[in-house]
Amino acid sequence: MLTEAEIKSLKTGKKLEDETKEHPKSINFLLKILSLMVMFYCAYLCSVEVFGPASRRLCNFSFVLYHTACVLAGCSMAVVMELTHSPREINMVEDAINWNQF
Repeated sequence: MLTEAEIKSLKTGKKLEDETKEHPKSINFLLKILSLMVMFYCAYLCSVEVFGPASRRLCNFSFVLYHTACVLAGCSMAVVMELTHSPREINMVEDAINWNQF
């Protein structure tokens, strides 16, 4: 069912106020994730020079840094997809993270 505001916006051709709002908190969150990803990837490249190539069997520092950077890249892609496709002001990816673990 459509709400009255949605019906009115369809008749007038204007977007709802909720859809035109910016996502400043989500953009800051995305920048934090991207900066962490770049930091871990640069640390991975440095550790490859020092410790050698990443190895799953040795589970060395290079391997851990590389996979941490990959996980952060996946999180950043989820945030970008939500920012581009979701008209909500609340970022569901950020709300799903349990900040008590950090």
